[in-house]
Amino acid sequence: SHLPFKLPSSKFDIFKDQPGEMRDFLNSMAYSDFALKKFFENAQDSNYYKDTLFVLVGDHVAGYFVKESLHEAYRVPALFINDRLGLSGIHDSAAFQMDIVPSILHLLETDRPFTSWGKSIFSGGERLSMLPRGPTRVLVSEPYFLLADQNGPLGLYDYSSNPRQNLVEGKRD
Repeated sequence: SHLPFKLPSSKFDIFKDQPGEMRDFLNSMAYSDFALKKFFENAQDSNYYKDTLFVLVGDHVAGYFVKESLHEAYRVPALFINDRLGLSGIHDSAAFQMDIVPSILHLLETDRPFTSWGKSIFSGGERLSMLPRGPTRVLVSEPYFLLADQNGPLGLYDYSSNPRQNLVEGKRD
């Protein structure tokens, strides 16, 4: 779901008690849930379902729904769905969108060479991600977020203990 949060019909306007943008956001999420449910109900009845790896990836959270935490702003879902691969549970380590293709190839157990900036989320080792944030960048190395611009660090956050506390002494404004 994304701005402008348009709905296909008024039957999905179910959060009437919520104010403005929150109402629009919640209604669009409810519609997205409905649409995905219908898609998977139809897919499960198809010939291709058992042989398909479904990958659904979320987008960043709209700024006005984030409470000034980089962790909240960049924590988005990615679902890998295939009954035969036995996928289940939550994988809660740092990853970014460039990790999707290597993760798919990992699950498909391909032995073909490929080039990618990312790394499979299902492989071991250190996780490192770089994310854009306007004119700044966020470097993620578990459990830390380093927020910096071309002049140096703006903030360092430990998202495992206190994701809102800037650990950088004398931070710039």
